Amino acid sequence: MAESVLTSKGQITLPKDIREGFDLGKGDVIDFVREKDWIIMVPRKGNLLDLFGSVKHKGKPLDFTRLRAKVLKAFIKSRHD
Repeated sequence: MAESVLTSKGQITLPKDIREGFDLGKGDVIDFVREKDWIIMVPRKGNLLDLFGSVKHKGKPLDFTRLRAKVLKAFIKSRHD
């Protein structure tokens, strides 16, 4: 198990083996998800907004921020059941 220490500024350093194993580098985004008493970190590789305009949608516009959070929560739940 890898560990990291929280700094006085609330920052952590991801251990090298984790960064390399997930191909993470400067500027990559990591989502933090609360699941009961756990903090789950999920690397974000691309997002729904990258696909903007690729699919035509009729009707009310979708809230992609809310949709992404819902999909991410369902994905995490499926991984821990």
